[in-house]
Amino acid sequence: EFIWHIMDILTITSGLLPDAAEDVIYNFSLQAKGGLKPYNWRLNNTSLPEGLSLNNQTGTISGIPNLQSARAIVIEVSDSDDPPQTVQKEFHLEIIPKALYIFTPELPDCLVNNPYDAEIKALEGKPPYSWKLKSGNLPTGLEILLSHDSLKIEGMPTQTGLYSFTIEVTDSHTPPNHAEKTFYIEISGNVEIITRQLPHAQTGNMYASTLQAKGGLPAYIWRITDGKLPAGLTLNARTGDITGIPEEIRVKAKNSE
Repeated sequence: EFIWHIMDILTITSGLLPDAAEDVIYNFSLQAKGGLKPYNWRLNNTSLPEGLSLNNQTGTISGIPNLQSARAIVIEVSDSDDPPQTVQKEFHLEIIPKALYIFTPELPDCLVNNPYDAEIKALEGKPPYSWKLKSGNLPTGLEILLSHDSLKIEGMPTQTGLYSFTIEVTDSHTPPNHAEKTFYIEISGNVEIITRQLPHAQTGNMYASTLQAKGGLPAYIWRITDGKLPAGLTLNARTGDITGIPEEIRVKAKNSE
């Protein structure tokens, strides 16, 4: 007595493997047809990217890839016939890096006619990066210096004002990823105290007055450089508030005898 198995030729029907994203759960099941089920799946002299594994019974590739990479892998499947049919197929699997973004939160302000030096950095994506000024204008006197790792802004601003501009970064992925961010730089003049006169104080009564300034780069630090306040009054170094209860001034007089 003979038993004949009439079946289709075993073939792997999966076409392309979807790309995986770095540090994101990946799950894809390879498909086959023909032969005698169940199938047995394995890698043939190749390896999956770190963090991924192949289930031999289901043909599922799963895990969390943790390194950016791109490689060719050879998948082999065998059926349960005796002897088994075996077929293999080469796939390309790419681990896409995390989304590109500009890491620098903000840029420092500056005083007019003072040296300026700041750096804008990007993270993730696929280095090296390319940078450009997408829109807006830098403060007069500042210029952009480009490198693969970062964008630097240097120089000496010559005009006061609030300037806004947008920086775009592009990575080396194919197709490339882009990210952009708008920055602000305020160029201020020298500090000037604009309070011209303080209100009079009365002994024994609560006193409060706030000094005002403009220019420079707030926050201001206040201090007395000459003389001193009347007894009972104090100056808040951070707010410029003069507060307190001035004490009574006692004067004694005597004759010259």
